[in-house]
Amino acid sequence: MKSVIKVKIYARRTKTQLLKQALGNSRFVWNKLLEKNKERYRKEKKFLFYSDMCKEITKMKEEYPFLKQSTSQALQQIARKLDRSLKDGIKRKKGFPQFKKKSRYDGILIFPQGFKFDGGKLYIPKIGWVSIKDKITKKPEWEKIKASAKQVWVKEEVDGFFAYIVYDREKEEKEKNGEALG
Repeated sequence: MKSVIKVKIYARRTKTQLLKQALGNSRFVWNKLLEKNKERYRKEKKFLFYSDMCKEITKMKEEYPFLKQSTSQALQQIARKLDRSLKDGIKRKKGFPQFKKKSRYDGILIFPQGFKFDGGKLYIPKIGWVSIKDKITKKPEWEKIKASAKQVWVKEEVDGFFAYIVYDREKEEKEKNGEALG
């Protein structure tokens, strides 16, 4: 069963700037891919979907060198999110995806091949080690979370940066007492 834990990130000025750059790059890629999709739909009545958007990201990295400061996986996840938004909009009539403002953007996603834990620290690719703190980082449960972590979202909120760690949790078995429910 998947669960999420939120931990505060404590980063120095240079790492904070790198985190902000990565978030900005993700937002920039979303907006560029959305712009390309709108343009293509206007001309051909077709959309770019995930694999085509990933090819566009490769081209964008050549055109905009600052995108090389972000991991490919994080940028590809933007394409995956936009792909899902386009398909939801088409199938479920949820509306067309919107351009992202700085104040409304979710965050960046890092895959398992990129992040690591060591003590009270989290390694984020292309950013480095940052300190993290939560109520349970010192308890034995933390070792289980570290061992089963699947992905990490990094998000900037009003009071700083936070990492949302998605991990597998064992399903808790309820004790059977022989009484009927309902």
